Amino acid sequence: MIISSGENVMKKNLFGIISLILLVLMFQSTIALANKQISKVEVMGVSAIIRGNESEAKKLAIKNSLKSAVEKVIVELLSTDILISNFKAMNDLIYLQTSDYIEGYKVLSEFKHKKKYRVFVSADVSIRKVLNNLSKGGFILEKENLPTILLLVSEKNTDLVEKYWWKGEAPYEKSVGETTLESEITKRGYSLIAYDYGIIKKIENLEKAGKKETKDKTKEVKEKNLFILNNATAIKIGTQMNADVVIVGSVIAKKSPNKIGDDHTFKGFVKIRAIFTKDGSEFTKVHKIESSVNPDEKTGGDKVIAKTVSAAGEKIASTIMKKWQVAKNKPTLLNVEITGKNYLRNFAHLKNVLRQMDGLKDIKTKKFRSNGATLAISYKGNGKLFAESLILQNISRFGLNITDIKDDSLKIQMVPLR
Repeated sequence: MIISSGENVMKKNLFGIISLILLVLMFQSTIALANKQISKVEVMGVSAIIRGNESEAKKLAIKNSLKSAVEKVIVELLSTDILISNFKAMNDLIYLQTSDYIEGYKVLSEFKHKKKYRVFVSADVSIRKVLNNLSKGGFILEKENLPTILLLVSEKNTDLVEKYWWKGEAPYEKSVGETTLESEITKRGYSLIAYDYGIIKKIENLEKAGKKETKDKTKEVKEKNLFILNNATAIKIGTQMNADVVIVGSVIAKKSPNKIGDDHTFKGFVKIRAIFTKDGSEFTKVHKIESSVNPDEKTGGDKVIAKTVSAAGEKIASTIMKKWQVAKNKPTLLNVEITGKNYLRNFAHLKNVLRQMDGLKDIKTKKFRSNGATLAISYKGNGKLFAESLILQNISRFGLNITDIKDDSLKIQMVPLR
């Protein structure tokens, strides 16, 4: 049987349509669930009857069933990858405040069997509250368009040896603070930038960009010669390594003279701040002081650093999520230079095309000349996205040559059609 090329195209198109329908059906239930305010879930709960106290056993069985109801909603709502990457921290959040997500419930059936009390419950779970609380906790619900993060944190443990990776000396063994901070950041779904010693070696006068004395309101810690990068240098390193966010600061562990028997007291001091490399804005600072007791100096220093950095990392990871969501939705102010043949005749038409583009919030003329103009365009996206969208617009009078595309600027040349 001979099949013509037209029949092949029709079959391919039909296959594509069927595949699309199947894909839509596969995600239909998840999308519907996400769009609902309330999800009604039917679950079973069980609890042991201790010392014949059936009333208490029933309460605990209901409590267990409500936890199961919330778990069921989360499993249906989120992808497996997100559940795996956030599993422990997400469980901590859910189990501590299960009742917050329950709008109401009804016990449909109950019975006791030997030393067990079982209930069958219909629970109303608030989808909105689940998503809001997970987002507030810093958990990543969508992995697309998330910031990449570079750590620039120096550390001085009780052995007084200062560690920081941007010395440019490979191989580099990560410090306790770095490892702990990495864990707090990555378990929430963020991507960390791998250290690039080659880029570091190309940055001039790097040694002069730090060496500051840390200051603390408590005056408990004053460390000279601790390498804390200034914002300008941190942004320079982050930009060259394609990081969206740099976390800069220091970690210090000190042994206190206080003792309990053979146990020494250790104090950890953490000062970190987060900066957007795109606009250089420092959007959060976290200072933490923690104490711990241990008979061994090395172990004591490591443990107090891990404890302090963990507390600071949890806070800064949550803040990054909130600030990034705001920054992501904030329009970019683009500086757009326009030139071209028959520029004066076509300029008004081009502005009308621009005004109809999706994502364009505002357009103003900064400079107007006989041979060109400069526009200030407020756009929901960067210069690259703007250029990609503009080139697809329906323009019949002239063509476009878009060059020098940057995050906040680009050039447009109007060219005559042949």
